[in-house]
Amino acid sequence: MSDKFSVADLKNKPVYHFVGVILFVFIIQIFLSGKTGIGADERFYVPHAKTFFKFYTSMGKDTSYTQIFKGSLNEIYAKAVILPEVLTFTLAKLTGNSDETTAGFYFIRHLSLAIFGLIGMIFTGLIAQKLTKNWYYGIVAVLLLFLSPHFFGHTLVNGRDIPYAAFYAMGVYYLICFLEAYPNYNLKTLLYFALSIVFALGTRGTAGAAVLVAMYIGTLGIIFLRSNFFDKTYTFDFSKLLKHSLIIGAISFVGIFPFWPYGLDHMGSGISEALSSASSFPVNIRQLFEGKMMMSNEFPSYYLVKFAYVTTPIIILLLLVVSVVLFIKNRKTVDNAWLVFLVICTAVIPVAIIIYQKSNVYTGWRHILFIYLPLMAFVSWGISQLMEVLSKPMYKYLAIGVIALGFVSPIKWTVNNTGHLYCYFNEIVGGNKGAFGNYEQDYWALGVTEGGRWLKENVIDKENGKDTLIISSNMQFCLEPYLKEDLAKGKIKYRATKFYQKYFQDKNNDQEAINWDYGIYYAAFLEGDQLRNNNFWPPKGTVHIIEANGAPIGIVIKRDPAKNDLIAVDSLIHNHFVGALPYFQKAVAYNPYDDEIWNAYGKAYEGNRQYDKAIECYQRAVEIAPSGMNGFFNLSIAQATSGKIQDAENTLNTLIANKPDAAMQAYNLLANIFKSTGDMNKANYYANMYNTAVEEMQEKQEPSK
Repeated sequence: MSDKFSVADLKNKPVYHFVGVILFVFIIQIFLSGKTGIGADERFYVPHAKTFFKFYTSMGKDTSYTQIFKGSLNEIYAKAVILPEVLTFTLAKLTGNSDETTAGFYFIRHLSLAIFGLIGMIFTGLIAQKLTKNWYYGIVAVLLLFLSPHFFGHTLVNGRDIPYAAFYAMGVYYLICFLEAYPNYNLKTLLYFALSIVFALGTRGTAGAAVLVAMYIGTLGIIFLRSNFFDKTYTFDFSKLLKHSLIIGAISFVGIFPFWPYGLDHMGSGISEALSSASSFPVNIRQLFEGKMMMSNEFPSYYLVKFAYVTTPIIILLLLVVSVVLFIKNRKTVDNAWLVFLVICTAVIPVAIIIYQKSNVYTGWRHILFIYLPLMAFVSWGISQLMEVLSKPMYKYLAIGVIALGFVSPIKWTVNNTGHLYCYFNEIVGGNKGAFGNYEQDYWALGVTEGGRWLKENVIDKENGKDTLIISSNMQFCLEPYLKEDLAKGKIKYRATKFYQKYFQDKNNDQEAINWDYGIYYAAFLEGDQLRNNNFWPPKGTVHIIEANGAPIGIVIKRDPAKNDLIAVDSLIHNHFVGALPYFQKAVAYNPYDDEIWNAYGKAYEGNRQYDKAIECYQRAVEIAPSGMNGFFNLSIAQATSGKIQDAENTLNTLIANKPDAAMQAYNLLANIFKSTGDMNKANYYANMYNTAVEEMQEKQEPSK
């Protein structure tokens, strides 16, 4: 046999097949980086990264990061550590794409983030290879992540959770290497693990590092159990492990400061403030879950698990069950059962802790995406066990065929939804169509970018020489890089609006009828019953729908060219009630399913003291949006004003029953209504109910752990 080493020999080695798959995935990521829409949260991350970049390039002289988002809840970001974001901004600068108002910048940014996702996939594959001693199962683990649209979509836009997931997988890998080699481990292994903690600190701060530290302590616990109660083939070397643990701690503590501007500037207080912010984050977001709109600190304890359950391909869920069963069955005979057990712990324990602590989580299960990586390594191990159980080749091929068929649907989703890949929902909830109106889908508004691209190609570029188009949107930020030149040429201008407040604005008692020609909106902050109402969403005038497998996650609306709604609202603002009525009549004839217009129509009748007509308009608004509040409040006030006190009380109690978070305002209004009638018994009753509601609201608004 020849001792010569040839290229052909290299190509036959499984490790090179593994590298080939990684390169293939990266090519797909390059392609998708140009297709993925801009995320709403990038409006926070990009300026944040820019100020940190200035800090480093000025050698610490530029401290503008301290002023970012000054006075807002997001001010806490100035004290955070965002190493991945700074790296993405640096890469954009090096490639000549540092102008964050251009599409080129976001292509580089998304590609940079995708690299972190790729790093996570590589370490996941390495974990699977360690568990199975087979590089092909490392490839399987990578493919499981690649064929998980929700996870893979996050790798293209998520600058917080995906980099952390990569470093978490890195840490888990070196913990496995440490556990596998003990007691003959190399200190270098733990030094690499210490680096994973440093990188985790640089991404998620103390909270992220704490999870890895907890996993390290758990690994030491496994070693202790094995040495004292199970294998007993080696001793638990306390002094050696303590010394090396102190080294890990020292590297982690010192290593974070170069990547942490606030820590460098506040050596004394930085650590304590970071620990404080890790245990309490002052953000409470209103989102849709299981068909109901609720605040994030009110989500049920199973929120994360349920969201993961409905956004993971069914075939992976089935393989996970098979893997668990095979581990329980074979745990005493598998050579590396302790390694597999450690991987399971790294996937399960963090979620259990988050649920136990009732941590404030929102926008799906992105906060725990990091556990999905070791979980897929475990599933890959489970597939290897399944192949061993199936003794006959025919059964193996049949199993492979079934698994392959299970991924047909996720692959089709990936091909058909390149702009908003992370919006995937599985068939358990009827796919995206069944999930729409029950779960938040495009919470980062990627569909708005797609709507902007469509509008440019099909409307703006064809309107040369015509009047400036006014574009309204509930996430203008996601449009700007793609319409920058049109704005500069005066072909368009923007008007920021909310979908449910697109006709009328009242800021500091400065009322205005909002003028716009086209609206680009994503389905956010709307009640589930509204989104499930095909007459309400998409509304009349919709000229383009951004679909996620049949779910209308975004829309482009062309306003009624006659703009009767604009004339009507403008007349109402200027107290021309009689003059407003015929225009409102035309507006509701054009779109009879717009509760905002019906509410305004009722106001015009009220101004004209036609309370019965006003009540009819408000009742229509309530029918259209039974989970909304405006229609109920307007209706109850009109009823009370016209002397129908009992009707007003019934209306507000119905609102409270349908929407408990409206109780405080409703009880206050009821107390005032009965006070005005002289019925002090009921006035006092509802005043007490109001006080109770205020106390309950204050308790809910306390910072979540």
